[in-house]
Amino acid sequence: MTERSFILLAFRSMKVVLYYWYSLMEKGLEAFRKCDCGEILVRYEELVATPQQEFDRVSKCLGLTPGTLSSMKITENMRNNKNRQPVTQIDTELKKRVQLINTKVGIVKMQNQISPSDYFKDNADSWLLDAFEQSGYNYPTPYHRLRVLKNILSLIEVNKLMDLGCGGGQIAIALAKEGINVHGVDQSEEMISIAKSELSKQSVQIRDRITFECKPIEAIKVSEKYDAVTAMGLIGYLGNDELLFEIASRSLRDEGYFIVSFRNRLFNLFSISHRTIREVEEGNFNSLVQEASEFYHEISIEEVRLFLSQLHAMSGLLLKDETLLFQSKESPSTKQGISYTSNYEARQTTPKEAIEVANRCGFKALFFRGIHPHFAVPGLNQKLAPQVYNRLSDSLIPLEAKPISLLWSSIFIGVFQKK
Repeated sequence: MTERSFILLAFRSMKVVLYYWYSLMEKGLEAFRKCDCGEILVRYEELVATPQQEFDRVSKCLGLTPGTLSSMKITENMRNNKNRQPVTQIDTELKKRVQLINTKVGIVKMQNQISPSDYFKDNADSWLLDAFEQSGYNYPTPYHRLRVLKNILSLIEVNKLMDLGCGGGQIAIALAKEGINVHGVDQSEEMISIAKSELSKQSVQIRDRITFECKPIEAIKVSEKYDAVTAMGLIGYLGNDELLFEIASRSLRDEGYFIVSFRNRLFNLFSISHRTIREVEEGNFNSLVQEASEFYHEISIEEVRLFLSQLHAMSGLLLKDETLLFQSKESPSTKQGISYTSNYEARQTTPKEAIEVANRCGFKALFFRGIHPHFAVPGLNQKLAPQVYNRLSDSLIPLEAKPISLLWSSIFIGVFQKK
């Protein structure tokens, strides 16, 4: 075969492959155009922006006018089509066609997305089992959020507090033991049931300080003003950050405090993961680097000593107790035979974005705390024996109040004051 013939053959083969891929993509797009917006939720593989920005990108990819799709329209569509078949019953072939859209060529991937309420309905027990126990490869983020929250509340005067997205009531009960009166709100009936069950096990003194309410936060009607509002692990499951800040503003007294945890988008710079690739492909990497550069502040000698002492303690613990190195790789929930039936990727926010939305909603940012530190890239975790990575990462806890902690932490807590 001559070189010219080989080139022609390769070119024809490429045309066949491209035509086949294009025809599949067109079928997927046509299937989506024909389906009801309320039946299939359109999203990126991870939520990376506010919903309207996301839907506008989808509209553009589908050749639709920006604004054609929106979370509000989808909600309205679902409300007006109650008798239509639910998402789980959509034709299987239609789902397959829709999922043919390939993100690598700039076309969004569309797939069914379980709602946050359904996620917690299905996984309440698993989530709570993994929330407060550090074993296997599991890192108990809610435990550390509560630890930091208690430290923050010790710095301010709080008598009455509302906990939004209170889950199984662990935060409310812990704060009531500190003498704070707490009203917990969660839309998950399963979580509220667990919270009330846990509350029934407490002393009368603690029970008298706590009330729980099952209700979507959008439906909250404030009858009294609180000294503080907390939202640990909630904001990423909402449509946008403004919603939660506005609810907090209505619920707080003047100069009251809003304490909220965010999934940290800045961490995408350092995770070296598919999220990092996504930021590069969407042209966001440079702006994230610019924001991250603002958090490189000097660490004092005393803080360095605290870090080294913690590192020495953690490494010493691993060397002294070798059972930690040979423990089960399973998470607490898996050990109990309870597995997650679904997954949900919560939205991420950068500290700068949090400050901007706070300003728009009448708050001023006071300070941040980094949660869930990583001493190296997360992919190293499961390449080591269980808990080695997490224990060594905990050596960074003494620096969680430093601005630089926002670079290596996958979550951060922001403290805001109502103006």
